Order: sequence, then C-alpha cells, then structure tokens
Amino acid sequence: MLQKRCKTNTVCKQIIKSIFVSWALMQAFRLSGKHILSLVLFLFSYLLLSVVKEKADGITILKKEKRTAAFLSGVFTFLYLCGDMEGLTSGLTNLAFQLCILTVCVIGFFILFYEILRFLFIIRKGNVLSCNNSNTFINKCSPKKVAIGSFLLCLLGWTPHLLISFPGNITIDSVHQYAQILGIYEQSNHHPWIHTQLIKLFYNIGLLFTDDPSYAISLYTIFQMVFMAVCVAYLMVFLHRKKLKDWVYWAVIICYAFIPYNGAFSVAMIKDVLFANFVMLYTLATFNMLTLTRDKEKWLFRKSIPTLILYVFSGIGMCLFRSNGYYAFLFMIPFTIYTFRKHLLKILILQSMILAMVLGFKGPVLEANNVVSPDLVEHLSIPGQQISRVLINERELTAKQDAFLNSIMDVSRIEEGYKPDVSDWFKKLVRMGNQEYLKENFSEFIKIYVEIGLKYPQDYLVAFRDQSRGYWFPMLELEHIVGNDGVAENEFGLAYKPVFKGPVAIKINEILFKLQNIVPFYGILWSIGTYFWVLLICMAMVFLYGEKRNLLLYMPAIGIFLTLVIATPVAYDFRYAYGYIFSMPLYLVISCLPTINDSRKEKKEETTETTTKSPEIH
Repeated sequence: MLQKRCKTNTVCKQIIKSIFVSWALMQAFRLSGKHILSLVLFLFSYLLLSVVKEKADGITILKKEKRTAAFLSGVFTFLYLCGDMEGLTSGLTNLAFQLCILTVCVIGFFILFYEILRFLFIIRKGNVLSCNNSNTFINKCSPKKVAIGSFLLCLLGWTPHLLISFPGNITIDSVHQYAQILGIYEQSNHHPWIHTQLIKLFYNIGLLFTDDPSYAISLYTIFQMVFMAVCVAYLMVFLHRKKLKDWVYWAVIICYAFIPYNGAFSVAMIKDVLFANFVMLYTLATFNMLTLTRDKEKWLFRKSIPTLILYVFSGIGMCLFRSNGYYAFLFMIPFTIYTFRKHLLKILILQSMILAMVLGFKGPVLEANNVVSPDLVEHLSIPGQQISRVLINERELTAKQDAFLNSIMDVSRIEEGYKPDVSDWFKKLVRMGNQEYLKENFSEFIKIYVEIGLKYPQDYLVAFRDQSRGYWFPMLELEHIVGNDGVAENEFGLAYKPVFKGPVAIKINEILFKLQNIVPFYGILWSIGTYFWVLLICMAMVFLYGEKRNLLLYMPAIGIFLTLVIATPVAYDFRYAYGYIFSMPLYLVISCLPTINDSRKEKKEETTETTTKSPEIH
C-alpha cells in the first residue's frame, strides 16, 4: 500500500514538473496552448523525466553532483531569460502576466536543465570514451600513421574550399593588411603586425615564381592550411596516446576535416585562424606539463624539452595574434602558478620568458618599425554602445555631459547608423569627430560614463546584453561568419580566380553553409552560445569526476570569452570565438577522461581477474 502511494506521488511530481517544462518550451518556441505540439512537448518532458529517474535509480547521487547541476541550471536559466526575455513575454503588456510567464519559464527551464545535466552526469560516470582493448583499428595504428592519416584527411576536406575561393577568403581586413605590405597604408597593429609580416613573407616567396599577386598571395593560404592540418594531426596523436574508442577518433577528425566552417577558415586570411591553432597547441602543451608533473615532486626539464618549447612558442603566438589572447594569458597566470605551485620557480621562468618575448615585440620591435597602435576608440565598443543606447532613448543628460559628448562626436547623427549589436557607428562618429579631445580628457570620459550608467542602469544593461549575447545565448542566427566568398573588392590587384566555378559550384557552396538552418542538431555546431554552454558543462564534469588540475586547460577559453563580452565590437561574430571553438573536441575528450585513480582501479581489476582465471600450479 505504502509502495503504491509512493509511486503515485512520484507520478504526480513528474506530471507537475512536465507541465512547467513544456510550458517554458512553448514560450521559447512561440507556440500557443492550442497547438497540437503543446501536447507533444508535455509527453517529451514526461518521458525525459522518466528516463532520468530510471537511470538514477540504483545510482548514488552525491551532494556535490546535485549542487553542481543546480548551480549550472541556475546559470543557464538566467542566461536564457536574459537573452530572450522580450520573446518569452511577447504579446503580453500587463506586468502581472509578464511576471507570471517569466516565473513559469524560470521554474520550467531550471527543471529541464537540471534533469538534462543529471542525465549527462550519470552517463559520465561510465567509461564513455576510454577503450580497454588496444587492438581496435586505430589503436593498433602507429602514431606516425595516425598523424599522416589525419593530416591528409584535413587537406582532403579543405582543398575544395581553396579551389572554390582561390586564392583564398580575403576579407576587407586582409586587403588592408595587403595594402600595408605594398607600402600604400601605414604599418599598423590594428590587425596584428606579426600576421601581416607572415603574409608578406609568403607573398614575397610567391613573387619569385609568378608576377600575378593573386597567385603569389595564395602561397600564404596554402601555408595556413598545412599548418592547421599539422596542428590537428598533433592533436590526434595526443588523443591516440589516451587509448580511446575508435568512434571518438573518427568523430574528431570528421569534425575538423568536413564541417564547412573549418574548411572556410582554413583558407581565410584572417588573424583568428592561426590564433585558434596557437590556443589549441598551448592547451595541449599545458596538458603535457600536467601529465609530466602529476606524480613527481621533481620536474625534470630535460625530459620535457619538446613540450616546453611548444609551450613557450604557442604562448607567444596566442599573445601576439590577438590582443584578447594576451589578456587571456594574463588572466591565466594566477591559475597556472597555483596549479604548478610545487614547481614555482620553473613555471615562473616559463611565464617570464613568454611575457618578455611578447612585451619586447609589442614595445621595441613595433616602435623600431614605426608600427601604429590601434586607436583609443577601438577599445570602447561596450561603453560606446551603452552611451549610444542612452542617446537613442533620448534620456535627459546634464549640460556638462551633453557638452562633453558633443565635443567628441556629432550626437545628432547617432540614430543614422546605430545598430544594437555592432559598435562601428559610435566608433566612426568619434573618428569623424574629435578623438584627440577624447584622449586628452579620457578620465573625464570615464567619469561621465559612470555617472550616466548610475542614472540609467537599465539602458546600460540592455545595451550590454544586445552587444554581447551572441557569445552566451545559444539561439541567435549567425550573420557574421566566414564563407567561401573569395576576394573582397579592392584596387590593389588582388582578384578572385576560382578553380571550381559555375552554377553547380556556387549551389554546392551555398548548400554547405545553409544546411545549418535545415538539419536538426547539425545547426548546433554553428552556435557560438551553445559552445560556451558546452564549455561550462565540460568544466563541471572535470570538477566532479576528473582531475581538478585539468581545469587549468579550460582557462584560455574562459579568458577569451571574458575579453569578448567585455570588449566585443560585434554581438555574434563566429571568428571571434573561433579561438576556443577550434579546441572544443579536445575540451570534450578531457571532460570524459578517467582520473588516474580510475585507471589504477581498472588495471587492478584486470590483474585480479587474470589471477583468478589462471590455474594454480602445484
């Protein structure tokens, strides 16, 4: 009788939870309660809760697992509400109704995310990726074969992108860099000068074989493809050492070789591509260092020289190829020192080497070559958007505030080109106005910026959300992504010369980049915000089940993300987040690797089993 009553109570709880979950999903999908899919959503919610409960029965759920799931669910619910608050309450003008719907959504989303996270944690407790059998097809291959096979598969998947966009995807930013190479524009570090010099190196080598600048500059594109393929091959060899299941290797290499945006980026002449590769190499080098120091009080430098060279090389590249990479590196320093605190002197030497090389390049080297730094307003995207929102809403300003803003730009033109997700118009107005006055009175600008924010905090919060939400909200349509667009219009002699051309090639290329909007699940691979959520889930799994030291491997991604939301000029540009998206397969594998204790336990069980099966010898 008691058992029957408990079962009834459980069913009732699941029905109530399912109502909240399905209601929240209806609001997210903009479905009316009269829609037949509202019933489908309820049944889906009920089945999901039932499956999770069934999986959880008989498994001990630790308090820290519940707390972690609850914390992450709260974060995801908060982010979703911030990103889609107007959509969830669309059609409602009454404040009481709006609060009611938002409350339902908070409860429903929290339950949904909590149950999904519990399900993922339950799955993670099993041996998801590791393979005890080393006789599988790929595990039997030598590291050399794995590297060569991965390298060739990448080139196979990326070469069509080169042939469609030859000499490569050269954007307007790349054209500006090319103009610097020709000496037409002044040398600038707005786009990393080291990247411009690298393009120049391969361009000059190309000119030794051809007089056509388009063919000459394609040598850089080919170099970039080869470098990316080498980095992926190195990652695959690294994963090969972990003895994973074959499907994991195939999933990773297919992701790199055949997802269209990787192919498009491999032939894109932009700083973000090499930067993403340096971030992955830096993460792998850090992982190697963690492995080398796991069980040793002494860290023998001689045995880790290749790793240390890669660590310093990739760290310098990460800092120089994007300014936010440098800030991400600085963000990491306290975490790195704490993680390697038993080897404090050695890690300080390594960090100092990277910083010395970077600061030496950013200082004396750039000055010696008369390289101009980016202007001040380039760093004011978020403050500019927040002030612009206040002006767009025609808020009342003091005479002093109004006079200062009018002294740096023409405030009356703010509505002409304002976009809530792109800060270019504010920067353009300041550049057309009086940027020198802004530099000379920057402290006054900061004071006025704070004063306006304290008076109109809602405008600032909305502006910040609209300018940054593409990186933390998973439902936005991508408008800024590199495709196979060929060469941007220019007056410097670079021309678009596709090898694959005609209507068939154009249609195939168009389909490749539109399937994300058609095929279920596949489109998630194009969502910047989703990658951030996955990153947080990976970190939670490492915190719960992995080695805590491995959390350091996620710090470059977190640092890049934080710099984006603080200073992004565009709300959802895929290339800005490519620095950590490119490493996502590695992050996923790290989150599912067994701890050292789990590995020892498995070996002990295998040894015990073998001993038990062995016949006794008298």
